[in-house]
Amino acid sequence: MKTTRFDDVRAKATGNWPGILSQLGIDAKFMRNKHGPCPGCGGDDRFRFDDKNGRGTFYCSRMAGDGFSLLKHVHDWDIKTSMARVAGVLGMGDTPAMTDIERQALTVRIEAYKREQEAETARAQAECKARAERL
Repeated sequence: MKTTRFDDVRAKATGNWPGILSQLGIDAKFMRNKHGPCPGCGGDDRFRFDDKNGRGTFYCSRMAGDGFSLLKHVHDWDIKTSMARVAGVLGMGDTPAMTDIERQALTVRIEAYKREQEAETARAQAECKARAERL
């Protein structure tokens, strides 16, 4: 079993966060420096991924932080779990990036989020149409 230090993992992750986060279940569409929906808490325009100094930094109206913080925000992983998963992606540890069960649960959560967003869009469109008809 390998012993991996957090500072070593953080150093190797620097500059590689978009790929790391993608492998850990965060869709690449969220990794842009433009306001949009948050992969952790939803919302339409509360999140941006600015990756300052290659540290995976992000801003959400609920919190901000680095790539490890983003993994906590999205997956609710503690720092030890996040470090082990990132180390797994980087080939530095024994822990797999994500288990099949976790990947499946994430897929279910993403699909539910998409359905919620579609329903919200449909409600907003219906409300706009009703207002227009009243004019």
